[in-house]
Amino acid sequence: SGLVPDGKVIVNTERSKDEVAGSLGLKISQVFVINATKIAHDTIGLPIPNTPMLGALVKVINGLSLDDVLEDTREKLAKKFRHKPQVIEGNMASIKKAYDEVK
Repeated sequence: SGLVPDGKVIVNTERSKDEVAGSLGLKISQVFVINATKIAHDTIGLPIPNTPMLGALVKVINGLSLDDVLEDTREKLAKKFRHKPQVIEGNMASIKKAYDEVK
């Protein structure tokens, strides 16, 4: 409800793009799927999908530079996690992986 005619949705799921489009009643071109929870678990060690979803969003909207998003995110995470570089690197990896894997 409320999706504009040419709107797009990104769904965190293991399901296929065809399945999701069918269940939502949308055109396949409007639907993008990514298993962001699995990516987060694999790269960060926790099933928290917000950072991988950011990578998927960058790819889908085609208006942001992946490098700019990575740089900005790194700066923000460094303020909070400067003493935990593995957290920062895991989040960077999750953004890149989701960017590459979104369908």
